[in-house]
Amino acid sequence: MNHLASSGAPFPHASEKIVSETFRKAWAQTDPGLATRLDPLSEDIAKVLLPLLPRPDNIRVMEAGSGKGMISALLAERGYDVTLLDTSREALEISREVFRTRRRGFRAIQGSMFAIPVPDGFFDVIWNAGVLEHFYFHEQVEAIRELARALKPGGRLITLNPSAHGWVYRAGKAIAEFRGTWGVGQEFPVRTLRSHCLSLNLDVMEERDVLPEHQFRFFGKYGHPLFALGQRSQVMRQAYLKSLGGYLKLSVIRKN
Repeated sequence: MNHLASSGAPFPHASEKIVSETFRKAWAQTDPGLATRLDPLSEDIAKVLLPLLPRPDNIRVMEAGSGKGMISALLAERGYDVTLLDTSREALEISREVFRTRRRGFRAIQGSMFAIPVPDGFFDVIWNAGVLEHFYFHEQVEAIRELARALKPGGRLITLNPSAHGWVYRAGKAIAEFRGTWGVGQEFPVRTLRSHCLSLNLDVMEERDVLPEHQFRFFGKYGHPLFALGQRSQVMRQAYLKSLGGYLKLSVIRKN
């Protein structure tokens, strides 16, 4: 299976057009050969995600805003029925190469997470990492509503977004913005998604900060020793989490 479809729908929000163009340019400059390598952040996100998933038997999983799709390729290796969704054809072409190198079937849709071209209740799990934070509050609510529509009753939405409680990440972001080197456009760190879900009749099953050591990567070579220490030591990772907050806010949401 090697399938890339396009929804053909326009962007429902001006923000999505801006975000899509920002990342389209980034993906267009990415070497697909280098992108097939598993980076430390993707590896650690996968370690957070995998224990939250049901057994892979007949489970449909979609990554909404999939980027290079490396983690989804890992899920496919473990037997999950995986679909990618992204607005960027450049990103999805990189994903195709990622899946090819891992000898996995490729299924993807070039389209918007605000208007997913699937029937109601199609997926068992929808997840993403580093997507919702690029949108304003009301847009985040609309995105969660549409993602939940595409979930089966009892299905799970799992999302990881830069955390408002991660002050090292926020400091690194502020410095990069001041210097004009921040390259991913608008980004609003997430404090909680509970208020988003309240009006949508969705249950937040779990919400917590994760991956605190990755905040130090915003400081390049100066932060690398602290990042490496957190990678090696569970004790230090927990100390970082307690004192500095996490880089990502994990939210596990269930559709009633």
